[in-house]
Amino acid sequence: MDLVRTALAAIVAGAASGGAVVCVVLAVAHGMARGADQPFADVALGGAAAGLVIAAGVAFLVGRPLGTWRAFAVAISAVAGSALVAVVTLPVDMAAGRVGLLAMAGLCLAALAGVWRMHARAPASG
Repeated sequence: MDLVRTALAAIVAGAASGGAVVCVVLAVAHGMARGADQPFADVALGGAAAGLVIAAGVAFLVGRPLGTWRAFAVAISAVAGSALVAVVTLPVDMAAGRVGLLAMAGLCLAALAGVWRMHARAPASG
């Protein structure tokens, strides 16, 4: 059961951290002119790429006790979760704007805090 707890913690921590990065970048760039030929497109794509990389890195580090191959598998799952958060930012941005994006980043940070609490309360294995 400890392996399952570690894997789930790694997936959620990675997806939430990557999602928070995407949300914050989009919230900061919210006032920029939009369009394919505008600088906003580069910022949005860069923020999404950074979120995916951070998701993979955090999930791999948290999942490292699982072994290298399982940590890679967990990182791939976290990247998928972070990509899902990135996709959901579009309707959130359209409906609630910058405030909605910041609220979504807050939800991602709350998920991170939940993982930290769950991981801290876990009984020591050994």
